[in-house]
Amino acid sequence: MKKILALALAVFALEAGAQTRPSYEIVGKDTICQIFLYSPADGDGLHVAYLTDQERWADAGRLCGSDYASATEGSRMRSPYVCHAADGSWRLLFSVDDNARCLAAAYSEDLVTWRPQDFPSMTDKGVREPVMFQMDDGTFDIYFKAQGSVRRYVKADKDFRHFVEAKEPSSISDDAWIMDTATVADKEYAGNMFQVPKIHLDYMINYLGAMAHDKILFSERMGDDSRRFADLGTDVEATLTIDPSKTKRISSKLVGVSLTGTANHDDNGLKAEMVRNGGFEYSPNDGTGLGPQTAWTSNHAVTIRTDAPFSADNPHYAVMTKTDTLYNKGWKGMTAAPLQQFDCSLCLRMPNGGKNQVLVALVGNNGKEYAKMRLKLDGQGWQRYEFPLAVDKKMEAGDVRLALTPLKEGSVDVDMVSLLPHDTFKGHGLRKDAAETVAALSPKFVRFSKGAHGLGLYEFFRFCEDLGAEPIPVLPIDATCQDALDMIEWAVADTTASEMARKRAAAGHPAPFRLRYVSIGNGSHVTTAFEKRYKALAEAVKAKYPAIKVIGNAGPTHNPSADYTEGWKFAEENNSIVDRVGECNHASPGWFLHNQDYYDHYDREAPRVCLGEWGSQGSTVENALAEALFLCAVERNGDVVEMESHGVADGDVAAGLTPSYYTQKLWGNNSGDKHIGSTLSLPSAIGYRVSSSVVSDNEGKVIVKIVNALPARLAVSVSGVKIADGTVAEGIAGKPGDKAVTTVKTTVKGQKVTLPAYSVVVIRQ
Repeated sequence: MKKILALALAVFALEAGAQTRPSYEIVGKDTICQIFLYSPADGDGLHVAYLTDQERWADAGRLCGSDYASATEGSRMRSPYVCHAADGSWRLLFSVDDNARCLAAAYSEDLVTWRPQDFPSMTDKGVREPVMFQMDDGTFDIYFKAQGSVRRYVKADKDFRHFVEAKEPSSISDDAWIMDTATVADKEYAGNMFQVPKIHLDYMINYLGAMAHDKILFSERMGDDSRRFADLGTDVEATLTIDPSKTKRISSKLVGVSLTGTANHDDNGLKAEMVRNGGFEYSPNDGTGLGPQTAWTSNHAVTIRTDAPFSADNPHYAVMTKTDTLYNKGWKGMTAAPLQQFDCSLCLRMPNGGKNQVLVALVGNNGKEYAKMRLKLDGQGWQRYEFPLAVDKKMEAGDVRLALTPLKEGSVDVDMVSLLPHDTFKGHGLRKDAAETVAALSPKFVRFSKGAHGLGLYEFFRFCEDLGAEPIPVLPIDATCQDALDMIEWAVADTTASEMARKRAAAGHPAPFRLRYVSIGNGSHVTTAFEKRYKALAEAVKAKYPAIKVIGNAGPTHNPSADYTEGWKFAEENNSIVDRVGECNHASPGWFLHNQDYYDHYDREAPRVCLGEWGSQGSTVENALAEALFLCAVERNGDVVEMESHGVADGDVAAGLTPSYYTQKLWGNNSGDKHIGSTLSLPSAIGYRVSSSVVSDNEGKVIVKIVNALPARLAVSVSGVKIADGTVAEGIAGKPGDKAVTTVKTTVKGQKVTLPAYSVVVIRQ
């Protein structure tokens, strides 16, 4: 866990002038100030104001926001109510939207760091204006208003983590809702007023000042570099001193890939399947405007039925007649080339029995048939047909559609339509182009959540096996314990002792898959409900499969955040069931520029980190450079960070790869298992824009990575290891705003290598 330094930052200590100094009084031996906690507006979160020595209220900044998000109204904090508990800690309640059936509750020891918010469910809709009072036993009585002018009562334990709503409405009077008021920036607000020690107010102001200062730093963009580095010139000299005596072991599986996003809606991702919605099972739950007819067209309205389906798990199917031709154009179109082969399958039924024929064809935009097969139907029940389709050698490559046409009278039901290119990645049903794009990263592990890139568990495990990568399935937090155990048993059990394993064998893989890690939660908020579910899942997994490493969850963002703090606290308190801590980090490029020491201060005895999903916000060369700088730091801390995986989205497995993809490719193909100490001499004003990492692989070969995020050429003299003249350093470069990278090749001469502006290179000894 990252260590936080005390925020006694003199630079932020109330130096703005007498008008902003707090008013205070001496009470006993304490110096006391007045604060006011309120929200300026629904989306502004909880703010703190303090009374100045001119008897005016000055806003110091936002203490926290709302984590709640609904489909209609997003993240809101309404009518916050704060209570100062008898033990000196703080409790916060607020409402979230007009229709929610929940409260929002949080806890803090210092008003700065709040534990993740809980949203206990209530009976009525429209929970609003919650208030609370602490009882003598330390518990809290909570009251709120709901739709229909109902007033409700809730009992909360003193830890503010368990809430019980009374069955009967409350008869409490309006006096419970009398609030303090204060005028801030000429506007009156309702809130809660308290007296706190001046040292506590100073702490909050210093913290908020530090956050404001960081916000400015983290907004840095390379597009402003012409002004920022106006005096830099066109060439910069640096010396990289490598010290082989300072070598430490780092993770050999540091660089991996996280398959992100679902491909069910408009992209087939890694799956080679060319038919979109082949089971006629799309619904509005899958996306706005989606339904069973999605991707299917006909010369008549497409008829969908659900009576007597092929499978209860797949209840929808289409009905065709002799006058119909049912077309599917695929995800983003289908193409076919001369002599190309496809594997087609579908299920057909004649509900009234008899005989019929169905023509299955690939039809071009001009109506020409590229390939076809005539299927003969006989009987009444569902029948499955599997057959090849081969494109005529005389055809020209072009766009096609899959066409299904009954040739005789009578209706024909159709379901489970599939079309695959015969030539797939290692013959295992994945798109060659997409799978090879991922394989080119040389990932040592692959994180996968259900549905990502159109894959099922079988395809995921098989893909990892083909890549030689560790599979890391991510269990959703709402999975049942039995779901988790079934998944693991399906993957690792022997067919002689397990029905689940026999299902795996029936799918085509009799031997067990290798499975050594399971991740629970995927950047989830670390609420009370999350911790309860996580504990149940992790305990179930460890009880039956103690050798499997369980990866925990430190929330959706970096430190400082409530989820991060709570996630690490939970991991350390439950280290018997949390083997690794999963972190996520999506931030601005400027954040990565100014946090290259992020992992330097982590406790080396704490659980190792799996940086499961991370990346800078954007898809330009600037992002690739900022991430390369951070990767140097991650590699330097490879004894703490066991795994890192930049998210690879659907758009990154086809054409138009982002610059960040190429940064990951450089690291994935140039990894090592030992880190060699080095220093890079540069003035501090520009040093944060240049970094390096030196590793050695299992053959003892030294690999040097250098990042130049400056708008100038960088000449680096290397000492400490011998690099032969003529060695070619290869990498990527581009202007910060570019959407694509260019290839860099530069030759080492006399232990010196020169990098273009905004570039990354790798030198292999």
